[in-house]
Amino acid sequence: MSAMMPGQEPEMVDTDGEELADAKAKREEYAAVRKWMEKINQSRRFDCDVYSQMAVDRAYARGESSFAVNVNLTGGAVDMMTAFLYAKDPDVACSPAAVVMEPKMPAPVMPDSVKMLTAPAPEPTGKPMKEGETMPPAGPMALPPEAQQMAMQDAQMYSQEMAQYGQIQAQKRAERDQRKRFCESLEIVISKSWVQGRMKRQAMRWVRAALTTGIGWLKIQWNERTQKDAVTLKRVADLQSNLAQLKVTRAAIEDGTGPELDALYQQFTEELMGLMGQAEVLVSRGLIIDLVNSEDMTFPVGLTDIMEYTDSPWIDQRIFMSKDEAQVMFPDLPMEKLKSATTFSQRRPAAPEMGQSPEVVAGGMNLMPSLNPSQFVSGSTGLLDGLVTQPGTGDFVCIHETWDRDAGVIRTMIEGVECYAKPPYAPDIATTRFYGFFGLAFTEADNTRYPQSLCWRSHRLVDEFNSARTAWKNIRQRALQGVLFDGTKLDAETATRLQGTAVGEWTMVKLINPEMPIGSAFMPKPYSPIDPAVYDTSPILRDFERIWGLQEALQGSVQVEKTATEAEIQQQGLGQTSAYKRDILEGVLTDIANYTAEIVLQRLDGEDVKVIAGPAALWPEQFKADDLATMVDVKIWAGTTGKPNTTAERQSWGAIMPMVQNMIGLIGQYRGAGPSSMADSFENLLAITLDRAGDTVDVASLVPQEADGGEMPAPGQDQMGQPAPNSAPQPGQPGSPDGGLPTQGAM
Repeated sequence: MSAMMPGQEPEMVDTDGEELADAKAKREEYAAVRKWMEKINQSRRFDCDVYSQMAVDRAYARGESSFAVNVNLTGGAVDMMTAFLYAKDPDVACSPAAVVMEPKMPAPVMPDSVKMLTAPAPEPTGKPMKEGETMPPAGPMALPPEAQQMAMQDAQMYSQEMAQYGQIQAQKRAERDQRKRFCESLEIVISKSWVQGRMKRQAMRWVRAALTTGIGWLKIQWNERTQKDAVTLKRVADLQSNLAQLKVTRAAIEDGTGPELDALYQQFTEELMGLMGQAEVLVSRGLIIDLVNSEDMTFPVGLTDIMEYTDSPWIDQRIFMSKDEAQVMFPDLPMEKLKSATTFSQRRPAAPEMGQSPEVVAGGMNLMPSLNPSQFVSGSTGLLDGLVTQPGTGDFVCIHETWDRDAGVIRTMIEGVECYAKPPYAPDIATTRFYGFFGLAFTEADNTRYPQSLCWRSHRLVDEFNSARTAWKNIRQRALQGVLFDGTKLDAETATRLQGTAVGEWTMVKLINPEMPIGSAFMPKPYSPIDPAVYDTSPILRDFERIWGLQEALQGSVQVEKTATEAEIQQQGLGQTSAYKRDILEGVLTDIANYTAEIVLQRLDGEDVKVIAGPAALWPEQFKADDLATMVDVKIWAGTTGKPNTTAERQSWGAIMPMVQNMIGLIGQYRGAGPSSMADSFENLLAITLDRAGDTVDVASLVPQEADGGEMPAPGQDQMGQPAPNSAPQPGQPGSPDGGLPTQGAM
């Protein structure tokens, strides 16, 4: 700070101006929060019937019904289709981006003069030579001296051209090898990132949500533990999160705001001991994959098709967490602001009241608190206390994370809080789609805002099936076997005793006329005949299977014996009816793979990738999201998410494997590949064959390896060192890459 000169007035700080500016900024912030919360509430009121239908769909998936006989067809179909569509994480396929290739450079043509230099001596004809006759000259001696000099110059130029041609071809091969290594590295990084983020667990829940409510949502983000990380449902245990929790506990002790200081001291001690142990990593990095409940996603009014969400101006996600967790996640939010947040309670798990079918429940959707599709309900209504919630558990808050695509920022707000939970921020990782949400819907309808659910499409069939089974049960209960007796032929005591007898009980009968046959006083009780065709549910099941794309062979409920051919035709029908679901799933998974590639290419460096994919991994140093499409094509191998059809794959592979084997030999022969390279190709062929057969045998344990210190036979020779039949031309021979030029010594 410079010294003040004599006569200079001291510099005055305009504190009033700063306070006015801060007050103005707060007013603008409060107004923005109110505007966004009104937008969100307006959209949620607009879609309230859709959220109500989600609650009904989940009730059917849980098998909740008022029928006496309740067969959970919907839940069984959801489980079956989930296992069929997503049995494992898909295989990622990365290939160099398609570009227009340069015309293939032709190899230099050997001049005729050079051919004379390399021409072999003529073979003897076998005829005796005449006196004075000599063998015609060969090689350079066959040319005049002037022509020999010109031929030697042509040979030198041809040799230089061949060397340049070889360098260009080697450079192209090196570039192809680099692109291949990069693609392999990217495949491994994407696959391992999914495994680290527990992709399979979340994806199976994602598919189940799409089958149940019509649409499922995944949220994928990269975790770096910075202020610009999006809010995630998963809690990552690392040192930084534990330090934040410890800071909150310590502040509560110092302020004396905690209800029980002794308990806070004990908690502080335990957290401090955990930090001293350093059981967690310092900072957790990697993909965070969350399943977002369908009713927690909000879209603006005016979006006519939810599945076009990538074009939506904004998307909002609701996230429920306890106040303690919110205080840790938003340390800059004043505690007095957080105290004003609207509190929520978690609903107790309870089935709908017996005597009310899901359709009746749906009719009162807006009146009954139990029909709220969310597990969290506002604790401001006294009606809820003790009815659907547990008293004393209303310590949850609702966080709204709004992704504003138009402004390119993410806004974080809490219901009931007048300011932002943290300042709006732009995502650190730039992606081509901006949104980190991925929607999955199998049954879209034309000109409809939300997709239909399979539960809704089949709910009347489920009700009809349960109604038929309940009626069948009732008629069987009424058709009890009984015996009629003539009371006039029995004394009063015997008649009273017979009316109260149990099944299988011996009862003494006293006839009025002992000489009368006992059979004349009794006869079997007739009952209404039962027609099984009236209660046949086969047509209902067929319609249900047609809607869901299921088959008897998949369900295992074969009612009529089928031949192997009929079963195979039915299985093919299953593949056709379910193929469109797999196509939709694989399309969204391809989008996820590209999104993951854009993230890891910006967040991981070469050293990180070498740890993940091995020391031979190749990774670009500088990358932008727009560069992915020009560098590599990222896709999903079709059919790799479901359980493999090993029978069909074995038959298909058995038909093409001989052709592949022959082509490997021919290509290796013409390229002059060495035995080691050919052995690697056949080893890979064996590995593919065993994989198609569904075997997990280690190929390396079966294939013989090279002997230590052993010499490999030269190209063009077999294992005994003899010339191999039909071998490719070798260097120094006509037709070889070096043109078969003679060595300097030969000239």
